Amino acid sequence: MSYVANNLMPGEEVVYNGHVHAFSLAPGLCTLIVGAFVLMLPTTQPDTVGPALKMFCFLGGGMFFLSGLGHLIVAIFRKMTTELALTNRRVIAKSGLLVREITELNYSRIESFTVDQPLLGMLFGYGTFRIHGIGGGIAGVRCIAHPMDVRHKALEMLDRTSNQRDPKSL
Repeated sequence: MSYVANNLMPGEEVVYNGHVHAFSLAPGLCTLIVGAFVLMLPTTQPDTVGPALKMFCFLGGGMFFLSGLGHLIVAIFRKMTTELALTNRRVIAKSGLLVREITELNYSRIESFTVDQPLLGMLFGYGTFRIHGIGGGIAGVRCIAHPMDVRHKALEMLDRTSNQRDPKSL
């Protein structure tokens, strides 16, 4: 069971679940593919490749392959262990497996939300969603899928909870 589901308070409901975008796997996957290509290069032309180039391809390709594999494994764990949930009372962001980083902010303690999206993020639908708490605290979730939808829903919940607290709006 997820962290969010295990830590809901009585009467609290999840309104929106965010997740890490699959694009977070791209850097590791690209590095892994380049490494595999360089490793296999001497086998495609065995007669024309000299021993020095074979050694270079083996060492360089091996380093790229292992680096890509490591980055891919880390990205998969990050994708599997990161949770972002908007409930009817608070925002919960959790990441990490062995070392957890957990942010839980009631809507009454939130000042604003921001979204950072690079050009590729706008094209593929990912970005960094940041929560700005009262007093200067900032928490964020990187490479979140559809961050503008998350921001819109979070602002909607922030507005809804502030209207419930404000006696003038009733």
